[in-house]
Amino acid sequence: MKPSLQHALALLALLALPLVLLWPCLIGSRVYVPWDIAQFPPARTLMDDAEYAETIRNNNTIVTEIPAMFVPELRFIKGELDRGEFPQWNPYARSGTTVWSSSILGVWYPINWMMFAGGDPQSYLAFGAFLSIAIASLLMYGFLCSLGLSVPAALFGALAFGMSGTLTVNLHFYQRINALIWLPGMLWAIHAMAQRSGRRRVPGMLGLAGSLFMAHTAGFPPFALATTLLAAAFTVQQMGGVLRRGGGRETLTFAGTTAGGALLGVLLAAVQTLPSFGFFPESNRTMDAKGNLLASGGFDPAGLLGYLCPTIFNHPHINNTGQLVDLYSPLMWFLFTRRSWLPHEQIPPGTVFDPNLNFCEYTVFVGTMPLFFALAGLLRRRTPLRWFLGGTLLFLFALASAERLIGPLLEAAPFRWIPPTRYTGPTCLLVAALAAAGCHDLRGLSHGLRRVLAIGGLLLALVLSCCGMWVFLHTPAELLESMAPTILHKYTARYPNVPSAELPTQLGQYLGPNMPMAREMMVWNLFRAAGATAVCGLWFLGLPWLLRLRRGAWLAGGLAATLTVVELLGFGIPLNTGRHLKRRPLNDTPIHAFLRQQRETWRSSGGFAVVRAHAKQRGEVPLPSQLPPDTLLREHIRDVQAYTFVDKRSHLPILEMYGPQQMARDTWPLSLADDERLERPFWDMLGVRFVLSEDRLEHAGKQVGPVLAGPENAKVKTRFFYVYERPHPLPRAWVVHRYRTLPTEQEVVKALAAADFAPTVEAVVDHETAARLGPQPAAPAAGQARSVTFPIPDQTNALTIDVGAGAPGFLVVNDTLMRGWTVTVGGQPATVHRANLFQRLVVLPAAATRIEFHYRTPGFVAGAALSLTALLICLGLWVWSRRRPRRTELQPTDPTSPA
Repeated sequence: MKPSLQHALALLALLALPLVLLWPCLIGSRVYVPWDIAQFPPARTLMDDAEYAETIRNNNTIVTEIPAMFVPELRFIKGELDRGEFPQWNPYARSGTTVWSSSILGVWYPINWMMFAGGDPQSYLAFGAFLSIAIASLLMYGFLCSLGLSVPAALFGALAFGMSGTLTVNLHFYQRINALIWLPGMLWAIHAMAQRSGRRRVPGMLGLAGSLFMAHTAGFPPFALATTLLAAAFTVQQMGGVLRRGGGRETLTFAGTTAGGALLGVLLAAVQTLPSFGFFPESNRTMDAKGNLLASGGFDPAGLLGYLCPTIFNHPHINNTGQLVDLYSPLMWFLFTRRSWLPHEQIPPGTVFDPNLNFCEYTVFVGTMPLFFALAGLLRRRTPLRWFLGGTLLFLFALASAERLIGPLLEAAPFRWIPPTRYTGPTCLLVAALAAAGCHDLRGLSHGLRRVLAIGGLLLALVLSCCGMWVFLHTPAELLESMAPTILHKYTARYPNVPSAELPTQLGQYLGPNMPMAREMMVWNLFRAAGATAVCGLWFLGLPWLLRLRRGAWLAGGLAATLTVVELLGFGIPLNTGRHLKRRPLNDTPIHAFLRQQRETWRSSGGFAVVRAHAKQRGEVPLPSQLPPDTLLREHIRDVQAYTFVDKRSHLPILEMYGPQQMARDTWPLSLADDERLERPFWDMLGVRFVLSEDRLEHAGKQVGPVLAGPENAKVKTRFFYVYERPHPLPRAWVVHRYRTLPTEQEVVKALAAADFAPTVEAVVDHETAARLGPQPAAPAAGQARSVTFPIPDQTNALTIDVGAGAPGFLVVNDTLMRGWTVTVGGQPATVHRANLFQRLVVLPAAATRIEFHYRTPGFVAGAALSLTALLICLGLWVWSRRRPRRTELQPTDPTSPA
């Protein structure tokens, strides 16, 4: 078969596989989301049992953010673009936040632009997922071919990478995947530059720049940084080869060309990275973890079982049913060994953390056959890049484990910007590359290596079968009893306040309900892995006979590839089938209609905010799922519990009132308890008018609007949905005539959280702000309140406020103060001050005046200029590289002329 035909067939196969994976959403009627947001009230309240069961069937709620965070924000951006606005500020998340400086939406990733071109952005998610898998596979194929591997070997490695569990499990997280899939492009470009010289290096240089640009605009900095570090390590490795072939000068030229490509890639991405660098320090998106925070995020070695048993600890579909919740997987509690580096309160260093199991981050599965071939590639002496691939794989897992020994490295920049478990992301590429090298030239596999792999596979299958049989022969209670001594020994020191006699009881309460399903998953995974390893062992055992046949190498390779495709598709398809969304649109319940009507009523005062609350007797703090956060964004209604990246201060008074158990990921408030704290003035200051609940509440004000009542015979978690109106919410802006100065931020937080806080009487500022404000104005006469109106509704990048005449004072605006905001008072530039910890304050003259705020994303103009300049340089380099060098024609010498 001609090489060109081989390449064409390989490329068609790589494009066909993501079609098989995603066809229900690409050509079927399903929508590519991991779960249906209608499973939460108020839509859920109206369902009967059958409809609710169908809605939650095979949910994957481990992928939390797509339906509840990213899709609403993408729709918001799309809506603003349709209005002719370029949205830079989202005024509806808590007290407002930047739209794309957090980078999480991947707004500047070119492939994502199709989501804003037309239609619902959600409808483009499936095609974006297809492109991600296709790009990953094609780039990997090109990289492996450039290493000199055969077409079948390169195809095998490409499908192992493109269909790996790491990619298919995280495929809904388009930001993560899009930051990872360009890694083979980086390596391919670097290798191409190492193999060439002169202007022939320019295409590789531009390929590196483009791959870095795509990775760093995709929206997931941890993966982008991890892949960049791996590309830098590969550059160093390639420099050794260039040095051996071409000497020191050629090595310096290669290093300079590679550095130039990397610099161009960084500059191309500046339109996203510069605003992000400005946003992170003042936001709740921390990228500077240290100490125990790093240690607790380490990848436990028990997770390596996932190479053979990918669902032995949990599976998203089972996690959603509550039968085996990931954080209460008994096997993970039994095996987990991550320990603290530093003492914390009464807990000494070296204490075992609670398991941090997360299915998306712990999935390392690349298929059983690729694992065997990766071992073959590691053991073969002629494997390209054998030491680099194997050493880098070990180094990445060492970083991911977050052991105390490498703590100083993890706490140094840039490593501290990457959560440890993120280092496992690129490992699938390294294993796939080793697998491709292992199956290259099957006839060249030594007899001894084939025998080792065959016998090893069969022995491993026997061990796994015995383990599976042992688990099968024990009841869930017996299994938990056998695990209990080890678990109790590890965790006694972690819970010093719990009497030792009560620990076994609490262990049974936490892990006991999960044990039946945990036993079932262990049995299934151990027997499945036994069967897969036995097949691999038999394949290597029968390889000599297959090679004797005509085209035996193609037959053997095709069989191995088929087994791998079947295994990986069997793992990936159930997680990527999408959903039949039963209730579309979801904003058509009577609750939504009521809130829309109230939005129009209160538009002149700047709108209002909502929170979610629950009856206090519920016990542990529930998620704020009563009309899920962020879904009101398209309605232009403020949501205090919006699940997105906001400023780093506005959550602190909530934390002061309720404690850390109230917060998800330290900064996002969960559902509020129905007690006197719900009546505090802090919520008035935030403009909280309505409280949404599934329970009857006593401290949320009066019940208003419709009460939803579900079917009487329904067994879903709730049958009712209520809306309460708080009595004293403030408008979006108000006037005060004095301020109170407090010396520390902590004292400001305590003042805002206090029951006697009076936001309409005074603003709370720090000493620095007080010095800029100057002396307190004179107190106004009684009854001289100044009017505050909002003449232009639904502004995003600006805010216009008209203030009536009256005594001089200060305008307090319930909007987050971040860099990028400017203000004019009566058309003249003025200063925006920080008040009440995170709000804006402007000094008012006595006369009636118009206040106009304007927002421009910090770093955007400079970043866009750098990106445009880098793009022009890239185009110039491409044109220069395509030009043929001029040939100098030598004139014949006249033999009669003197020498």
